[in-house]
Amino acid sequence: MWRIRHYWNLINYLDFYNLNQDGTLAKRDFLDGNNENFNAFNSDFVFTYQFAPGSFINLIWKNGLQETQYQGTGNYVKSLRYLSDTPKANQFAIKAIYYLDYNSWFGKKK
Repeated sequence: MWRIRHYWNLINYLDFYNLNQDGTLAKRDFLDGNNENFNAFNSDFVFTYQFAPGSFINLIWKNGLQETQYQGTGNYVKSLRYLSDTPKANQFAIKAIYYLDYNSWFGKKK
């Protein structure tokens, strides 16, 4: 099974505030051009092999990309191109599940 997910969000700031010591907010000067593009792209590949009833071996490979582009343009295609240049986070796992029939090993003998 192969699963691909992409999430993209454009963050447009409207106002900036400072947090005061007493917990209230104080408005400060707005700095234009601080908008952001956030991208996350994940792909998961899972291969499952059943070698006995209830017993499986899973080979799992996960690839993840994540990037925040400051002063983003808001262009989806351009933002996706920047994502391809980011470092990849790969994970590989092997999982084995073995069904052990308790009664056949430790059950009463007839």
